[in-house]
Amino acid sequence: MLNSMDYVEEELKSNREEHKIIMQELKTLGDKFEELALEVRGLPEKILEKADRRYASKTTERAVYALIGALCLTVVYAIVEVVIKR
Repeated sequence: MLNSMDYVEEELKSNREEHKIIMQELKTLGDKFEELALEVRGLPEKILEKADRRYASKTTERAVYALIGALCLTVVYAIVEVVIKR
């Protein structure tokens, strides 16, 4: 009978150790899940920042093209003015 009690105690000890390991792994998994949730929460802000930078660069690009177009028109207008006066 003592032998079977030792076996039961060993099994209980083993189960407790396994339970402890499983609980530690669950805690680690929960921590990782929380970190992921924080990253996902910040994702819309990052997307908006990237879109704002892209929009700003597109606006700047359009402004530069408009200035180049105005400069080209001025040069063409000056050439036409010189040709007409001759």
